[in-house]
Amino acid sequence: MVNPWVQLTDAVLSERVRSGDYSAFGAVYDRYAPALLRHLIYRTPNRETAEDLLSKTFLKVWEYVRSGGQIKNLRQFLYTVAQNSLTDFYRRKDYSDVLVEDLTDYDRPDENNRTIIALDSGFDKETLASALAKVKPIFRDVLVMRYIDELEIDEVAAALGLTSNAVYVRSHRALRALKAVLENDFSLRLRSLKT
Repeated sequence: MVNPWVQLTDAVLSERVRSGDYSAFGAVYDRYAPALLRHLIYRTPNRETAEDLLSKTFLKVWEYVRSGGQIKNLRQFLYTVAQNSLTDFYRRKDYSDVLVEDLTDYDRPDENNRTIIALDSGFDKETLASALAKVKPIFRDVLVMRYIDELEIDEVAAALGLTSNAVYVRSHRALRALKAVLENDFSLRLRSLKT
């Protein structure tokens, strides 16, 4: 669940950005850019592409707010705009692999992010990125948003243009698909070690 204090400060920041306050927009960037960049890196072919999409995301948000658009949930809106930027990118190009080299320590969340810490304790980033690259993109989107970015089901639904029920079902199927990939990869590694 999103912290009510974060929601309140996001609402204040949104209003300040709408009134043209550059420092408030900088605060929004500082708050959400690292998580959005991590989100984009897991879903694009390289870090440079992710950084370009991050820039486009914040530019679109700035233009939207400055043109008088209202934002009810800043975090959800940012992920929706990032998702739309990703969709536009993949419509224009045919990329599907995530390069493991682009996942650096800079992309690691802070120590308060329990999901990633638990995930990191059992798997390294290479294993996760490799497995995610083998999962269908519709499943990868949900996995990254739900379990890496820790978005709520309704936030994922809004970002992907789905119902909450569809996200719930897709997450369940995505976890099964990821589990199958990890089990297959693990058994292949074990066989190669035995020979």
